[in-house]
Amino acid sequence: MPLYDSSDFKTTNGITRTRSLFWELDYDGEDALFTIKDEECVHPRSNRTLVPIGKLFIELTVEDPTEYSFAEAVFGSWDAWDKISSGDKRIQANVERWRREADVRRKSLAFATLLQEAKKDGKSSFTAAKYLLEDGWKKPDGRTTDGRKERAQTRETAEEAFRRSALEEDIQRLKEEGHLQ
Repeated sequence: MPLYDSSDFKTTNGITRTRSLFWELDYDGEDALFTIKDEECVHPRSNRTLVPIGKLFIELTVEDPTEYSFAEAVFGSWDAWDKISSGDKRIQANVERWRREADVRRKSLAFATLLQEAKKDGKSSFTAAKYLLEDGWKKPDGRTTDGRKERAQTRETAEEAFRRSALEEDIQRLKEEGHLQ
């Protein structure tokens, strides 16, 4: 059962509302259901409680990064969430911020699980402890997960160094023979 009825986030013509769902982005704010703020607030004119959609989003997407369960739970439809999240640039910016926070929370939960596994004497406690000790969870900036970019860069650098050393040797030989000054 979705949090809202489809009529709450659609116009009378059946078009999915986007910006007007958010109190901060709607022109008059009368039909707003959500706030972008981190805490719920009360609409000043209608006295209706506005739901902090970011908090709701993070809670429901930590265990489901596809956002499907969030879309179904809040809007009853993936299509509605897809239109809302890809609508206004300000909404998109907030959705990206919420996605990053959900990702960090997900990693935090995984890290806590690794710590628990490392503390007990289970089959994988050594592997978990080694992973934590070697900072395997940290990625150096600019590295791809499989190292292709780094290997390609190393190959290019090696080829350039080879070309330079061969060229410099030829120039030095020509100077010694008096062909160049």
